[in-house]
Order: sequence, then structure tokens, then C-alpha cells
Amino acid sequence: MEVNGEGLKKSELRSMIRQKPNSEIFALRFNLWLYNLSASDSGWVNEFLRNSGEPPVILDSAQAIANSRRMEQYIGYRGYYGSSAETIIKRKQKKADVTYVVNLAKPYTMRHIGYDLRDRQMDSLYVADKERSLLREGGVFDGEVLETEVNRIVQVVRTHGYYEFNKSYITYRADTAVGNRQVDITLILQREPVPGTANTRNHRVFYVNNLVLNADYDPVKAIQDRDYLTGWDTLNVNGLQVMHKGQPGIKPGLALMNSTIRLGELYNEQDVNRTYANFANLRLFKSVNIRFNENQAAQQDSLALDTLRYPLSASVVLSPFTLQSYDVGGEVSLSGNGLWGFAGRLNYQHKNMFRGAEIFAAGISAAFQKVQLYVGKPLQNSVELGATVSLNIPKIISPYSETFNRRLFSPRTQISVSGDYQQRPDYVRTLLATTYGYSWRNTRNMTYILNPIDFNIINITQKDSTFFASIQNNPYLLSSYQNSFLLGSTFAAIYNRSLLQRKDRLHVRFDAELKGNLLWALCKIFNVPASMDATTGRNTYSIWQTDFAQFAKFDVAATYLTTINEASSVAMRGVIGVGFAYSNSYSLPTDKMYYVGGANSMRGWQIRTLGPGTYAPDTMGNVLNHLADMRLELNAEYRFKLFWRLEGAVFLDAGNIWSFNDKDRREGALLKLSALPKQLALDWGLGLRLNFSVLVFRLDYGVKLHDPAVSSPYFLSPNRWFTANNHTYVIALNYPF
Repeated sequence: MEVNGEGLKKSELRSMIRQKPNSEIFALRFNLWLYNLSASDSGWVNEFLRNSGEPPVILDSAQAIANSRRMEQYIGYRGYYGSSAETIIKRKQKKADVTYVVNLAKPYTMRHIGYDLRDRQMDSLYVADKERSLLREGGVFDGEVLETEVNRIVQVVRTHGYYEFNKSYITYRADTAVGNRQVDITLILQREPVPGTANTRNHRVFYVNNLVLNADYDPVKAIQDRDYLTGWDTLNVNGLQVMHKGQPGIKPGLALMNSTIRLGELYNEQDVNRTYANFANLRLFKSVNIRFNENQAAQQDSLALDTLRYPLSASVVLSPFTLQSYDVGGEVSLSGNGLWGFAGRLNYQHKNMFRGAEIFAAGISAAFQKVQLYVGKPLQNSVELGATVSLNIPKIISPYSETFNRRLFSPRTQISVSGDYQQRPDYVRTLLATTYGYSWRNTRNMTYILNPIDFNIINITQKDSTFFASIQNNPYLLSSYQNSFLLGSTFAAIYNRSLLQRKDRLHVRFDAELKGNLLWALCKIFNVPASMDATTGRNTYSIWQTDFAQFAKFDVAATYLTTINEASSVAMRGVIGVGFAYSNSYSLPTDKMYYVGGANSMRGWQIRTLGPGTYAPDTMGNVLNHLADMRLELNAEYRFKLFWRLEGAVFLDAGNIWSFNDKDRREGALLKLSALPKQLALDWGLGLRLNFSVLVFRLDYGVKLHDPAVSSPYFLSPNRWFTANNHTYVIALNYPF
């Protein structure tokens, strides 16, 4: 496609093309080739190939010309009247190239904007909102802008009681006789016709005089059982009529709190949309329907005075999900040097535990890994077991809960308790964690999570004497393996948005974690005596004879998914994290340090086998000591459909972990910007995925391109890609990011 002139993007015009060539994967039409493999008979193999492949797109000259006419119409709609679109077809043997040449004319602009508000009742309403108008004198006479402005006006009007108002009452009058490719625009707001007469009247204002809610509606039973819609009981809660058979599916108080539609108040479309969102965010209902009907029994004569308010009956109909569900996940990783491991999880969830849309969740997890503690020694086992229980309540529970619940969108309180047991060759460790916090949203795209109480106890019960002797001269590492008492707060802000007509998606998350500051301040205020830490030689404060950790940790992760065409897309991710230990801590606790590698990270390495920096242990194996204070990782993945439910992928990963504190004595572990290209690990690989929509089975094969622990050459030569230490297989569920 060629576009001569400025103002419109090629992507906008391509959407006008109905007939498109067969999809390509790396410039190859794989799906077409697959289709052509099939023979003409009806055997199951040929049917499978035809269904999985893509039939050839046969040139339709008439359709190609129609595409040009469609482009011209669209260009004129956008204000570029007099533009042209030409179709050029070049045939060569049995193939044809179609090129569309678009010549954009100078656009028409709006010289003057006037208003004809025939409904004088809305005059003050529109004038008060006029500053937000999208129409600007000198702007392009763009039909898309005009239509958007109509929709904006409708939205404003329908928030002030005008239930029946719609965009058919708004029109434009355009005068192009002023010349010089300019237009005088008049926006016309028409009156409402009176049914059965030739008269018109001001638009009517409606208020809600009846409000009914049914939180137990089953649409299948409503169709199959003719008596289902009868026999409902009604419970009145501050004017809200709650319908039920037996015990209501949710507590009436919860229903009232989430319905922003109120008896006696004017119809407000914002309240309707907010009610939709509130019930949807309870995560309890698969469908939310809100219906309005004019209350004919309370209606006045149709020719009544325009100033009267007219009554509406509102009904909120909710169809609940299946309340209980299970979730299973896991991954397997294999490397050429004999190291392997797997992890699995099983989660249970109840979406309405106490009839208040409380989400109760419980899960267990297990992991097993073969690790090598010492080079040249037999592989040893590493086992991890975990369990979590949480309760998510759809409101803020705090001393100021009423204010928060009224002002915040989708407020929730979450309480969780988890435990973890890890038996490794170097140590045996237990972890107990408890959190109490809140989440809420203030826009459609932003979510916030605040845990004012985040409490952890890390207890190391057994230590391998040889391993700990090997790090005895490195207090930075040794202190990270001590028992720790963690108390503090965490905060997260999440931005999630679909871009470019929902074809692209952007997800950004920021996390902050602060631990030990309150305890340190209390120790200072009350003059708590400090004790000597034998590992670091520093005076530290203790709780229950255990040093408490004091640190700050910050993480940012951004994921961007862009769709190229129906058969392919590109996913990219960037992650950066950093942690600082200070005052009462010499280094971060082991559980708060960073690591990379594995199914969702640097896929050329097994989990916890890369870094920090160029560090290469001489006597220790590939799992221990690969922890640090900072993480940087960049991932890119090209995804494409093959056939049936099978998808392919090509990926490239770059990243590592580092220490930026000179207390760390591991050679090459410190971050040095001048040596960053050397310290940054690189890998690439291929993937296959079986996509069943709700679940994706994934097989990735990752190969090391640059290993920072190897001094030379910079890039591993292809003949080393398949040697034992330089590739990894990953079997996992769902996409890596």
C-alpha cells in the first residue's frame, strides 16, 4: 500500500481491505502448504490437514476494486474529500500482487461551530459541559470526531435523568458554501416526539421508584422449567427488593452496598455502569443484567407538563458462577548435564464462602530438583513443600471502612497465611508468612494493593557444615542464611490496558517492600539493648532471640503484547528489581534475594543456576550461591499459529542478577556498568504450545548464546549449543509472560 499525503495511517486504511493474502510465518506460508498437502478424498488425514491448514486466497478483482471504493468512502468520512484510491493488480503466472495507491487531498476544516438547542430544558446542561467538547474551530471536519462528540453528549445527558435520550436526537448541519475547503457546523439537539401526535416536547426526566435485585437467577432453569419464574420471596432492605427462594445467595447488605442505583434518585447512567462494575468485580457472577421499565401505572398523561419527573422500575439480575473450583499447574525442566526438576500446585477456591462474596482459597505446592552441591560429586535431592490459605473480603475492614468503601472502587480486604518447608543439600529451612491488606481500583486500568501488615519468620534448622565453611569468609552471604524475623509493609500498583482497538495489550506492575523500619524505630525509642552479631561483628537488635531484617526492595515489570496478524504476535517483557539491606541487616534474607533461570525466565539456564554477574563457582555446584541484590531481564518472543491447536514460538532472553554492595566477595558478582555487555547473559530457543484456550501446554528448548561465567569467546559457537551444559528443556503450563 502507498499513501501519498499526511493525516491517515496505513493501518487505518488496511482495515478496509476485505480480501487479504494467506498468512505468513517467517515469510513462509506454512498453513497454505499444510492445506495443499491434503488430497481430494475424504479420509480423516486429509480432513485434518484441510481443517488445520488455510485454503488459498483466490484473487477477486471485483473485491479488490471494492476495497478501493471502501477506502475512498472512509477517507471522505474522515474529512479528506476529493481523495482517491486506486487498485493496481500485477499478475505473474498463477500469482498476483495487489497494490493500493491512496492520494490524500487537503482536508476540510471547521471554520465556525454553532448550536441549535431546540430543547431549552437542556440548554444550561449542555452549556455547563461545553468546555469538554471535542469540536474545535480549525479542526478537521472528521466524521469520526463528530460521532464521538455525539456519543459524549449522550453520555452526559443520560447522567442527569434523561433515560430515553439517545444519539438519534442529535444531528449536524454542515455548510460547505463558505469555500476554501472550510465548513460551518451547526449541532442540532432535537425535541422528543409525543406518541400518536404531531407534537414535540422537551425530553423527559426519569427517577427510580422501584428497585428489585435477584442474585440467584439461573437462565437455564428459566427456559427449561416454566414454573421457575414463580414462587419467589421478597426481602426489603432500605427500599431494595431482594428476590430469593430459600436463603438469598448473597447477604442483602452486600447487594445494597454494591448497587449505586438508589430509590428516589434521578436515572444516572454512571450509576448504572458503576453497579455493573461493582457486581462484576465481586467475581461471583458470570452475568450481570440491569433492566429498566417505565412504570406505566405511575405515569402521567403523555401530554403532561415537561417539568414532571417520570418513574422507572429497575431490576438487577445476577447469574452466579459455580461457587467451587480447582486449579492445577506445574512445570518440568531438563538440562543436558543431568540436572532436572519439576514443580506442581493444586489450588481450591470457593467464591462465596459466607454469602458475602468472600473468596476462600487454599493451595498446596510441591517441587523436586536434582542439584549438584559439589562439582564432580553425585547429584542430590532438593525438596520443597508449601501450603497457603487466604480469605478475600469485598470491602475494606479498617477503622475508617465506611469512608473507604464509599470512595474506592472495588475495595477488598485479604488475609492470608502460608507455610513453606524446603530441604536442600546445604540447609533445611521453614517459612511462615502472614499478610493483612487491601486492594482497590480508581480507574478502569489501575489497581492498587496495600498490605500494611506483612509478617514472615524464616528458620534454618539444619546446615551443611562443608557448604557453610566455604562461605565463612564472606559475611555478606553468610548473614543471608541466618534465621530472620520480618515485619513490614508492601505496596503494588498495576496498570493494565488494551491498546489500538484491543489488538495490543500493556501490563505494568510496580512493587515496593519495606521491612523492619518500625521495629528498629521502637528499639531506638525504648532503648532496647543491642547484641553483637558474631557473623558480621555488628550490633543488632533481636526479637525473640532472632535478628529482624531491615531492608527496602523495589520491582518493576512491564509486558507488551502486539498482534501482527491473525496468525502471529510478538510478546515482550522487561523486569528490573533491586533490594537494599541497611541498619539492622548486613544483607537481604535468602528468600528476598533475586535469582533467574527456569521456565519463565532465562530459559537457557535451569532455575537458580545463573549469575551473579560473571561469577563462576570453583568448587560449589550450579545451584548454590546464585542469588543477589539486583535483577535485570529482557525477553522477546515471536508467537505463531501452526495448525489445529498447535502454536510455535521463537524467543530471545537477556538478563542476569548482580550485587552492587562491595560486601559481597564473590568474584565477578558486583554490577559494573562498563562491563555490562560481558555480564549480561543471552539465550535463544524454540517453543511448541498446545493452546486449549483455558490451558496452554508448553515445551521450550533454550540454548545459551552468551554465558557470562565463560571468559571467551563471547558467543558460544553453534557446535557447542547442544553440549550437555548449554541447553535446557522446559515443560510447563501457560505462557511464560
